[in-house]
Amino acid sequence: MSCANKILYAVQKGDSLYKIARRYQTTVSQILSDNPHISPNVLYLGDVLTLCPNSAQQSAPSKKGEAPPAKSPSSIPTQPAKPPKAPLPGMPEAQFAAAHASPTIHSGPLAVQLQLNNDMRKAWAQQTMWMRSLLTSIAENLEDKEEVSKRVLRGAGHMTRIFSQYYPTENAEKLKELFTRHLQIGMDFVEAYKTGAAGQTALDSLNAGWYQNADELAAFLASLNPNYDKEALTRMLYQHLDLIKQEIGFLMARKYAADIALYDAIEADGLSIADELTQGIIKQFPNQF
Repeated sequence: MSCANKILYAVQKGDSLYKIARRYQTTVSQILSDNPHISPNVLYLGDVLTLCPNSAQQSAPSKKGEAPPAKSPSSIPTQPAKPPKAPLPGMPEAQFAAAHASPTIHSGPLAVQLQLNNDMRKAWAQQTMWMRSLLTSIAENLEDKEEVSKRVLRGAGHMTRIFSQYYPTENAEKLKELFTRHLQIGMDFVEAYKTGAAGQTALDSLNAGWYQNADELAAFLASLNPNYDKEALTRMLYQHLDLIKQEIGFLMARKYAADIALYDAIEADGLSIADELTQGIIKQFPNQF
């Protein structure tokens, strides 16, 4: 069924496909058809769904001689069709285009919050992907290692640009410095790990420096935003480092099945950090949302 009145909806706490379908007078099967990227059994907070309001009424057979039900004023788009700038993390471009063909994004606080969350999630998801690509290049001595290394380090700038919209330039530059250091240590750690026993001293030093960098990053973020709990952020960053180190071990040992399974956990972990950072900004600057 074609739909000329598509809208985007962000999954909220307590939502289910059944509840969303009832609220927007559509069907679960229609939601799944319009959103091939989602699981029918699990919804995640912040997931963006394409909905076709009143599609249950539109698809219901009308009695002979009756006109189809008129659209309610609230279901009529008031903004030009404008798809999101980027797909959700992990969604193929072609699938994204098919799922979000000319939807309407209504202006207002929710749209701005979604854009921030999408940008933050994209930055973390891309960083997770490019770091894994670099690990593979180093482990397999691929010729693209130098170029991939450059792309990994550019991720610090992408992350910083998001924060620069809300914080002074000097603070954004400090964050860039800390993020860059985080990435550089990770790259050096992989090289040292590959040398085995010969690089153990360097590996121990880099390991300590990596966690110290996490301490500094968490402390600086907490100093910028009272909604960031330093201890909680530190735990999240430590966990992220622990997962990445496991990934390094699996790749170097060529345990590919274990690495692939772990990568899913690393991606989910990075997205949870992105969500935490997003919520802190929204709470600190409510007037901008």
